[in-house]
Amino acid sequence: MHEAGAVEATGHKVNVAHTEDGKLTPKHIQSILDQHTDEHMVKPRLVFISDSTELGTIYTKKELQTLSAFCKSHDLFLFLDGARLGSALCAKDNDLTLPELSKLVDIFYIGGTKNGALLGEAIVINNDKLKENFRYHLKQR
Repeated sequence: MHEAGAVEATGHKVNVAHTEDGKLTPKHIQSILDQHTDEHMVKPRLVFISDSTELGTIYTKKELQTLSAFCKSHDLFLFLDGARLGSALCAKDNDLTLPELSKLVDIFYIGGTKNGALLGEAIVINNDKLKENFRYHLKQR
C-alpha cells in the first residue's frame, strides 16, 4: 500500500502480519511461515521491520535479539527500515545501540529526511550474501 507498491513492483510478494503495537514477534512470522508450505505458495525469505514503527513504538534489545535468532533459525533475512531510526535510538525507553542493532540484522537503512536532514540516506549491509551484485540491483531498481 505504501511507497506506491515498490516492493511488489519488483516481483516480490508482501505478506502482512497485523499487530497491536506495530512490532513483529516470532509468533507473527511463524503464522505466515505455516501458511506457505509448498511450491504453490510464495516462499517467505525476508522479514521487514521498522524502528521506530509507524505507531511510534520501538524494539527493545531483547525483542530484536529474539527476532534475529528466529530469523537465523528459519533462514530468513532480517531487514530493519530505519527511516525513523534516529527517533528510536534517542527514545527515552531505548536500550539498544547502533552497533548492537547492526549485529542483529542482515541489512538496515538509516534515514535522514524523517530526522530533519535535507538529504542523506544509507543502506548498511551486514550479511555478505546480500552484498553480491548489490550495486547492480540498486542500479536496476
